[in-house]
Amino acid sequence: MTDNSIRALVVTAHGGRDVLRVESRPRPEPGPDEVLLEVAAAGVNFIEVYQRTGAYPFEPPFVLGSECAGRVRAIGERVTDFAIGDVVATADAEGAMAEAALAPADKVVR
Repeated sequence: MTDNSIRALVVTAHGGRDVLRVESRPRPEPGPDEVLLEVAAAGVNFIEVYQRTGAYPFEPPFVLGSECAGRVRAIGERVTDFAIGDVVATADAEGAMAEAALAPADKVVR
C-alpha cells in the first residue's frame, strides 16, 4: 500500500471470472466513525459471486468484498476504541478485496 493508492479486485461488469481486474484505486480515507484497515485476509463467499454476476444489485465498477482481517492504519476523528496497529476483523468493510478497506468502527472487533 502506497500513501496515495492501493491495489484492489474490481468487478468491471457483471459476468463470470473474466470481469475481475486488479486495478489501482485511490487510498480511502476514514470518515469520522470509520477505521482504515490494511487488509491481510479477505473472505470469499457466495454473496461476492452474486454481486459479480449481477444477481444482487451492485453497479460496476466496484471493489469486491465485505469480510476482512488486518491492521488498523488510520482512524476517524470520533473513533476511540482502536489505535493504529491494532489487529482487527470485520464483516462490514467496504471493498475488502483490496490492500486497504474502510469499515464502520462499531462493526470492527479485535
